[in-house]
Amino acid sequence: MRAFLLILVVKFVADYLYFNRFGVYEDDYLFTLIPANWNLTHLYANAVYAIQHWPQGRPGWWLINPALTWLCARTGSLGAFYLLLFAITSLSAFCIYRFLRTHTGLGPALCGALFFVLNPADASGAIIMHMTNYFIVLMMMFAGLKVYQGRRGLWSVLIGALVLVTYEPYFLLFGIFPLWDLLAERGWSWKRLVRYWVALAAVFMGVMLLRRHLGDDRATEMLGSLGDVLRKAALAPWIGVGTNLTVDISRPWDAVTSGSPYMWAIVIVSMAVLFLAFDPVGSRPLRETGGAPGLRRDAILFAIGWAFVLVPYLYRWNADYYPPVVTLGRLSAMHLPSGFGFSIIVASVLSAVSRAPRWIGRAVSVATVTYLALLVAVGVEIQRTQMVRDWTLQKQFWGRVIDMTRDARDGDTIIVDSDPPGGVLSEPRPTTEAFPASWMVSYSSVFFHSIFRYPAGWKQPPAVYASFLGMKTRNLPDGGLQLETPPWRTQAEWPVLRDGKFIWLEWEGMNFVRVTRPLTIGGRVLHPKMPGPPQEGIGTLPAFHLLFPAPEKTWKSIADGLNYPH
Repeated sequence: MRAFLLILVVKFVADYLYFNRFGVYEDDYLFTLIPANWNLTHLYANAVYAIQHWPQGRPGWWLINPALTWLCARTGSLGAFYLLLFAITSLSAFCIYRFLRTHTGLGPALCGALFFVLNPADASGAIIMHMTNYFIVLMMMFAGLKVYQGRRGLWSVLIGALVLVTYEPYFLLFGIFPLWDLLAERGWSWKRLVRYWVALAAVFMGVMLLRRHLGDDRATEMLGSLGDVLRKAALAPWIGVGTNLTVDISRPWDAVTSGSPYMWAIVIVSMAVLFLAFDPVGSRPLRETGGAPGLRRDAILFAIGWAFVLVPYLYRWNADYYPPVVTLGRLSAMHLPSGFGFSIIVASVLSAVSRAPRWIGRAVSVATVTYLALLVAVGVEIQRTQMVRDWTLQKQFWGRVIDMTRDARDGDTIIVDSDPPGGVLSEPRPTTEAFPASWMVSYSSVFFHSIFRYPAGWKQPPAVYASFLGMKTRNLPDGGLQLETPPWRTQAEWPVLRDGKFIWLEWEGMNFVRVTRPLTIGGRVLHPKMPGPPQEGIGTLPAFHLLFPAPEKTWKSIADGLNYPH
């Protein structure tokens, strides 16, 4: 219980201290706002679609994540999403602790779990959609590992298949489960091992062939350019490890050299809590495993840890993840599947230190607690400067967009120029280091449809799209000008501009304004729509109230309080 409480406290402070000031970020526009407006019929239709079409080759994810999103949305509070994410991530870290506890002492096992919680290479923050593909799937992987260790290889393969159709990188870890047999008395059975590997290979190839048959781009790319995939897969683990080791040093060093008094207060309080809670190198395993006593067991754990670090990076060959050097923003979560491996390494090293002279153990304990406390400060800084700041800027941006387009009606298109303005000293656009301005291009088009309820008779309700430098355009036979934005959508989904039927918003210096002058776009001169009276009959959807909640009612005892003697 003490370990779980400590994991909860550290996780909350490092990643969720400001959760009530978080918003939605990047892919959460697609995978949180849209399901938030569903009813049970939509949820059922999504389940049928996921099973029949395997979107992204991950029907498991498309079944689990929208259902959890829909349930959270019933509360009417965005905070519920983050509290659920906090609970799931904390539980996954506790699973790591319980697993390591059978092989190391309490202190090393808890440090391993805390390093997973505080992993500096993963600066993705609280991305709602990650609750399934990184943390629920991690717990599914643990279930497969426990089943394998119980000598039920077939059941482990079946769980592996579920993992594969939910989020692929964790499936690769099933192939190295037999390494844990090195710590068991029975050792390896080569016959059993070959059967297990053949079954996993058959599942992997079967799923990939089915995904290609269903039109999945990643499976088609993997099977169609195998040579390039294998080359990248061979390099990715070493690039990923180098990225991790670099950030493991640079981020806590930043906390030491650049931290504010507030950050130093976080470090000092964290150190005090950690020192009082446990000894990083103290106690022994819950049980000693036969066949691998003492330092030999720690050495085997260390080697297994590196295997669990390297193997998930084998799947980081596609364009979104290769090379695996991202250390900020949503995509930095690419390092999470290797986090369990780093937890094993940390636990094995501290377990070995626990056998050293006492003065060495004490010195390492102080260094470990200090390092973990610095990582807590790193997490708080990412919350403040990335998550909170970015959502503050996004809300201001969307508030201005809504205010300046209240006259938009059926058939109107809204364009936001996402290019940076010239001649300004600071960045006026809603962007931070973790969330660059490209989010406007990728996600703006779903926003209005997710928050507004338009009259039933409208055939083409207003939608927001972002223009960008180098955007392609095409002239249509009917005189319209089509903008290829966002690039990942299809031609049928791209917006079409017509004279007097579009609203253009852009930055003029530090000011965000609605343009009424003629514009030259794609070699043509077009006239934006002139401002008019607000449209009537437009309502709001549940997602609107998640993002823009009504002000909370002041407690009666506070509202009735006196602020001056009368």
